[in-house]
Amino acid sequence: MHISPYTVEDYRETLFKKFGLKNKTELILFALKHKLVEQGISNQPLAMSR
Repeated sequence: MHISPYTVEDYRETLFKKFGLKNKTELILFALKHKLVEQGISNQPLAMSR
């Protein structure tokens, strides 16, 4: 997937506002709590749920 880093930042800011989140840590915890990502114990990035 080829998208601009600015697009990612814009989407992230929209999520912060929509869910009342203050920073990336809260966003990650929100995603884990709602099972939007799987928690992993490796050097690999977390896999997105489908």
